[in-house]
Amino acid sequence: MASINLEPIVKRVTVPCSQAQAFEAFTRNLQSWWPLESHSIGLENAVSCEMECRQGGELFEISKSGEKHIWGTIRDWSPPGELTFRWHPGRTPETAEVITVSFQAQGDGTRVTLTHGGWETLGDAVAATRPGYIRGCDIVLSQLFVNECSKIVAD
Repeated sequence: MASINLEPIVKRVTVPCSQAQAFEAFTRNLQSWWPLESHSIGLENAVSCEMECRQGGELFEISKSGEKHIWGTIRDWSPPGELTFRWHPGRTPETAEVITVSFQAQGDGTRVTLTHGGWETLGDAVAATRPGYIRGCDIVLSQLFVNECSKIVAD
């Protein structure tokens, strides 16, 4: 396990909307930009996803059959500056990694920093799992979330 990189994945983007708008887009509007067809438990059977916007709230998806699949639980809720959640989609809570997303006003936009750590909870599975998250962050955060925030200022 010593040769496996357990350092947090850190991704930063700047979005063209206010801190409050970026926080709202990431949390309350998750379903409008999250790519369920490729980043969910049910894939083509997933119809929506949601974040219960409060400390202790769940992140989850709903399948076509109405089944709820838990992705994680919000550990810290500090709008509009930061949220931290335990992340374990399709796994037990004991294997949860920890994701912190911070929102910092920067000029006319907001600097969003996502830090995904706690990889040691995955044990031997980390070697196969972590690289997918590195690629996934580029799609989910750097493309889809940025596009969502760009729509906010265009409206």
